[in-house]
Amino acid sequence: MYRSILVMLLNMSVGYGWAQTAPPIEWQRSLGGSERDFANSVQPTADGGYIIAGTTSSSNGDVVGYHGGPSDAWVVKLDAVGMLEWQRTFGGPGSDEASAVKQTSDGGYIVAAASNANGGDVTGNHGNWDLWVFKLDMNGVLEWQKSYGGSNEDSGNSVELTGDGGYIIAGETRSADGDVTNYHGASDCWLVKIDGNGDLQWQHALGGSGYDGGFLTAHQNNDGGYVMVGSSGSADGDVTENQGNSDLWVVKVDDSGQVHWQRSLGGSLDDNGFSILQIADGSYIAAGYSLSNDGDVSGNHGAFDYWVVKLGIDGTLQWQKCLGGTSEDSGLSMQQTSDGGYVLTGWTQSDDGQVTGYHGGQFGDAWVVRLDPDGELLWEKTIGGSATDRAFDIQATADGGYILTGMSNSNDGDITGNHGGYDAWIVKLGPDDVGIAENEATAPFTLYPNPATDAVTISFDRASTAPVQLQIYDAAGRSVRTELETTPIMGERDVQVFLGDLPAGIYELRLNTGGQWYARRLVKL
Repeated sequence: MYRSILVMLLNMSVGYGWAQTAPPIEWQRSLGGSERDFANSVQPTADGGYIIAGTTSSSNGDVVGYHGGPSDAWVVKLDAVGMLEWQRTFGGPGSDEASAVKQTSDGGYIVAAASNANGGDVTGNHGNWDLWVFKLDMNGVLEWQKSYGGSNEDSGNSVELTGDGGYIIAGETRSADGDVTNYHGASDCWLVKIDGNGDLQWQHALGGSGYDGGFLTAHQNNDGGYVMVGSSGSADGDVTENQGNSDLWVVKVDDSGQVHWQRSLGGSLDDNGFSILQIADGSYIAAGYSLSNDGDVSGNHGAFDYWVVKLGIDGTLQWQKCLGGTSEDSGLSMQQTSDGGYVLTGWTQSDDGQVTGYHGGQFGDAWVVRLDPDGELLWEKTIGGSATDRAFDIQATADGGYILTGMSNSNDGDITGNHGGYDAWIVKLGPDDVGIAENEATAPFTLYPNPATDAVTISFDRASTAPVQLQIYDAAGRSVRTELETTPIMGERDVQVFLGDLPAGIYELRLNTGGQWYARRLVKL
């Protein structure tokens, strides 16, 4: 029997007590066949496993159902310890590439991809490459698919669930017809809003006469609008200034896609953005890479560095950090951590500066970097072998660790099981000692599901005979609601807490029973 519980949120004093030791590798998996296989996106799932989206050109090994074109979109479900539960290929006679995946409220999955096929699983192609979005049920069975675009190249690089049950997709377009309006020239960033059935609600091409796009991410804001990051080489149209070559470009739009503000950040060389987060105070953290060492950029170590920028609620630059060594270091994914800091991944070819433990591959190692809330380096870790190893995405896991995905053609060092050529590569890191201390081992309750979507159930080891006080904090240690349980939970063991109004992220659930506080991490998908 479930009964509602009211939540009281108190201010929490967080003592970091940084351990500054990178977590160990718990397990890693190489998945694929004898051709090229990439894992571009990963998400923890409500059953404790992981869903992965990427691309395959193989028809053997772990890959079944290949459609015979140059590449298929590939979706893989793993259990909690990385064992393959199922895999599905999606596509047609052309090229199909999946960039991002999210679990949906019904337990299924939404995938953002690009396709130039018009057959097999793909219908409605407008010509050349289209943004291709498809919805799967919980077992990976295709429920619907839609192609969006025009007669030129269009693609999708990220997808997020929206509060109205639909989806927001960020990508790139070079079309001026079909579904695309107000194209500015060269290439534009493209923001597309669809409903829960995949029907187009609105779209906006954003940019100027230069090259605008690259890898983009878009997230829904606290005000219901969206923020997007990418790169821009324009100084006209929607772009008011350019620092030189390409800039990291942040665009804030309202809930109908109209531009609220935009900022170009960078120096005289190439600067690009790949990931953006809104944090609890309404400000933003964006990450990418930078070749500059002037303008907005300082502290470059040589060649490309990971670049992290903190922006105010209006997009004003507050601080920036360059991370890396004298060779190329490219940051591709970032998440906030439970202590209010950040974890980033991408790849490095450096073995100096802030990078240690490089494995000597010709084209790079995966590089994981952990920062405190002010952007100061806490720890870093290179992962790889003697060939090419790169990480494209990183996510926090319910145990306080991390899951990262990418590609590798190594079969030594940290990597085993390569099938030939490039494999999709998944690495699970153990719990991160940096952050809020937990006493999960002695807590007299469990949380399920965790990660959760709409609600989480607190299951007590025994019936409660005293009032229970519950506190929930976001990743920055700030309260998200203020409510109070007024009566004891007498004789009940299961209590359901609804999470639908909370944005996706990591939370700290703290519970007081019998005068003792206990804490567990909670992941909201």
